[in-house]
Amino acid sequence: MPSLDVLPLGVRINNAVVSYVSYIDKMLWPTGLAVFYPHPKDSLSMGRVAGCTFLLVGFSALIFRAARKRPYLGFGWLWIWSLSSR
Repeated sequence: MPSLDVLPLGVRINNAVVSYVSYIDKMLWPTGLAVFYPHPKDSLSMGRVAGCTFLLVGFSALIFRAARKRPYLGFGWLWIWSLSSR
């Protein structure tokens, strides 16, 4: 793993947010799959990062709200997050 001098923490967090949404997209519509996805470094636009952050926060809020009646939704959402963070 490269040091924080090569890839600063902000770049890593932006990539993580966009990657979560990308993995969910690939799970629902599996096209353009690859074994290795190179790190985009500084090429992610702030609009894309903000949009992905909005989607993740929004979906998380909806899922955990629905998880009160259907607890398996919250479990499944957290399961997807744990699998994609490896």
